Amino acid sequence: VEGRARLAALRRQGRLHKVLVILRHGESEGNVAEHAVGHDLWYSTLSRQEEYMDPPLSPRGAAQAASLSRQIGGLNSQGLLRFDAVLTSPLTRTIQTTDVVFNATETWAPPIFVVEDLRAILGLQTCNRRHSATWLREHFSFVDTSNLATDRDELWDAVRQETDAELLSRAQHFVEWLWLQPESQVAIVSHHGFIGALRIALGLEGDESHERNDLSSQGQFGDVPNAFARVLVLASESPPKPMGVVGYGKMLLLLFLLK
Repeated sequence: VEGRARLAALRRQGRLHKVLVILRHGESEGNVAEHAVGHDLWYSTLSRQEEYMDPPLSPRGAAQAASLSRQIGGLNSQGLLRFDAVLTSPLTRTIQTTDVVFNATETWAPPIFVVEDLRAILGLQTCNRRHSATWLREHFSFVDTSNLATDRDELWDAVRQETDAELLSRAQHFVEWLWLQPESQVAIVSHHGFIGALRIALGLEGDESHERNDLSSQGQFGDVPNAFARVLVLASESPPKPMGVVGYGKMLLLLFLLK
């Protein structure tokens, strides 16, 4: 009820707004391996091996996605959410989460687009290297890959990892792009690192973490575990100016916490 009242007030005021559902993928086979061997060995060795290139969801991760689907479905049945689009990272674990949460193969499912900006931290770790757009279309026929600029993954680098500053810039670029899209109720399915940068780009917290070269603290999002979910409302008199997203904290309203 409170959420509907807030949205109605924004409409009466003539303010631009978007409802965002921000989700992290369910547990992946890569997460399982990291838990088994420890973070240091995972990061320095296993995550860079071809065996863990773009790993799928684990059985537990699929169950987490199913639980999220029930929560999202509950909000939908109450008339609180009517998705215009779902935007997902092109990595397998996020697309599989999207498929389960939003019943992607059903005819009534919202359109699903893969978006390069939503990827995990780029470079070094093969678990964060994506398959080709051709492969994605063959294995996930329900996704629209038209937003991918290249068929092959040309952003991932085997010897260099994306910096915190570059990750934050990517999150800022995504918010600016998203604000200009016509859809008003959008689900975003992404990764721990990107969601951490997104909170700064949205103005949920100042960029002091970025200045410390530390995006590990998740600020008002708290921790970002597998199957994390938050629903937010972005509201503003006008779209943010290019490269002016950081500091727009007053346009963000916390609408729901999904647990």
